[in-house]
Amino acid sequence: MSTPRSLQEWVHWLEVGGGALWLRRGVFAAGVLILSGLAGYKQFRGPASEETFAQAAMARQLAEGRGFSTPVNYPQTAAWARGRGGRFFGPGAEGAPPELHHAPLYPLVIAGALRIFPAEARAGLFGRTPEPPDGFRADYVLLALNVLLLWCAAWQTWRLARRWFDAPTARVAAGAVLVSAPVWQAAAAVNGAPLAMVLLLALFQIGAAAGGRAAGRAAFVPAAAGAGVVCGLLVLTDYAAGAVLPAALAGAWRRGGGARAAGVLLAAFAVVAGPWAGRNFALTGNPLAFAWQGVALKAGDPAAEPAGARARFSAEAPRIDAAKLGNKVLASLQRGLGVEAWSGGGLLLTAFFAAGCLHRFRGGEANGARRVFVAALGAWVVARAFLDSGEGERSPWVCAAPVMAVFGARFFVVLVASRAASGAHAAHAARVARAAWVLLAVQALPLARELAEPRKLHFSYPPYYPALFQGVARQVGGGGAAAALPGGAAGWMCDVPAGAAWYGGGAAGEAGAAGEAGGAGEAGGAGAAGKPGAAGGAGAAGGAGAAGGRVWARAATVRDFLEVNAVQPQAALVLTPHTLARPFFAELAKGGEPLPAAAAAAGGADTWAQVYRGLAAGRVPPGFPLSQVVRVADDLLVLVNPALMPPPASGAAQSEARGAGCSGASLSH
Repeated sequence: MSTPRSLQEWVHWLEVGGGALWLRRGVFAAGVLILSGLAGYKQFRGPASEETFAQAAMARQLAEGRGFSTPVNYPQTAAWARGRGGRFFGPGAEGAPPELHHAPLYPLVIAGALRIFPAEARAGLFGRTPEPPDGFRADYVLLALNVLLLWCAAWQTWRLARRWFDAPTARVAAGAVLVSAPVWQAAAAVNGAPLAMVLLLALFQIGAAAGGRAAGRAAFVPAAAGAGVVCGLLVLTDYAAGAVLPAALAGAWRRGGGARAAGVLLAAFAVVAGPWAGRNFALTGNPLAFAWQGVALKAGDPAAEPAGARARFSAEAPRIDAAKLGNKVLASLQRGLGVEAWSGGGLLLTAFFAAGCLHRFRGGEANGARRVFVAALGAWVVARAFLDSGEGERSPWVCAAPVMAVFGARFFVVLVASRAASGAHAAHAARVARAAWVLLAVQALPLARELAEPRKLHFSYPPYYPALFQGVARQVGGGGAAAALPGGAAGWMCDVPAGAAWYGGGAAGEAGAAGEAGGAGEAGGAGAAGKPGAAGGAGAAGGAGAAGGRVWARAATVRDFLEVNAVQPQAALVLTPHTLARPFFAELAKGGEPLPAAAAAAGGADTWAQVYRGLAAGRVPPGFPLSQVVRVADDLLVLVNPALMPPPASGAAQSEARGAGCSGASLSH
């Protein structure tokens, strides 16, 4: 149609011409943008777990050109490094330990998003203190990234359903993904689940694009290579997702590719995942590095707590207890089948998917893909039950929700169509459309309930206090007696070290950069005022500053603390509600040896009980290096070594710090 010239032609173009299609697309895009903004506004509270913070901190290292290292220092890693000559813990940024606990792809994607920003703007993301009700600026980058990945997953869902089935099925499946509460919760948790969704959908899109057996064996070789690449990327996103590989191999073999396609798939997988596995094996003797220890660990079990294993100054691997492993696997499977698969009614199409597994679709390609999907999901769920310690938030059931929505939507459309009168095509289409709207409305009820919150919930940071962490990092890396140490290499401990590194790492870097530029006082206090370019380069100067404020996980025992203190002197220990809520009082009930100076120097005390009892009494036991206590709030304490870190100057500074406990102010003055 030519360009409309009159008002009547414009009306006709919008009603029945090409403009109607663009109008519908525009309305849909606007609806998705409004939904995304509302969901982010109401649901996002910042990263919620150390698992997510650790991956984000690794991404920050990548974005700043420090490779696959981590600013989070665990006593376990330090003990391992000591066995290798301690070369990973020298002064300066080059001494940052390698990342040994997490897969690298999600941090790599975050790093790519951070690198979009110029160096000065990127420093501003981390250097400014959030003012309630706003959040940390870098956290919003994580949210935007996960929302973009979710949009991509919804588009892939539509494409896959259209390829296998038809347009009504595609609309129902994509709409169900966009209005599913668990899917949006995973995106708002910024834990990388949308990235796994995109990769799993890509795996089945590659198979669908290859066509059926009639396409010939040669057509499956490029598809097998693509499937191998995607399987490798899945493993680099979540180690447990490596269980998808056997199902993908079986699918490539079954579809007519034979041994040749399976070999190509394995070769492509090895090319993608092999370098990372080789790097881990060269460092630790295991292709998963320290992540394999999740088999022997279980969150919530005091004898097998993952954080406790990382906090011990010992390179000895935890012992695998068969009984505990069996209980952990059964509990994980029960939680997955009973809760995560259904997500409180949010994934309504899961029921249609489960019921439709007994139905044979007319297209044989979709039936074969469904068998491969069931096998892949089952293997991923079982592998996660064994390998995951319970700290991770990335559920295979949520990651597989878009593919389940495709099959569930098709079975739903088949059920509705079976009740339509024969030959009444228009009536059939109208019936399917009405039923689809009802289904999506019911699917959206849990999300609508969450978005109906009449006011925006303020960011609630316990146990993460961004500005408090920034203040401690500035003081540890900003000068004083710590500057006289080799490389100014004092460190500080925290019971939430990954969050402290993500929020507090920038402050120390800016202080270091400002010091190189000759203006440490002004730039260090301003936060974002220290410009990397003016300071002679963000990489070197900022890195040195960050090294001066290196963050350690709170050691499991006083003995472990003293071992860490020998590796790097500790200027402060930050105890948040993570410790001071329940574990603190559990430690108070324990016994413990006295802590005189001689016994402390010899590492004679093996628990924190005496230190915690001293905190409850308002004084630290004699001989403990962190002798001064700053009470920021009832559930927030900072233990300071006055020889390495200048304490708050007066009661006014402490009053400011108490305000920081709720709003995130700094200890600096």
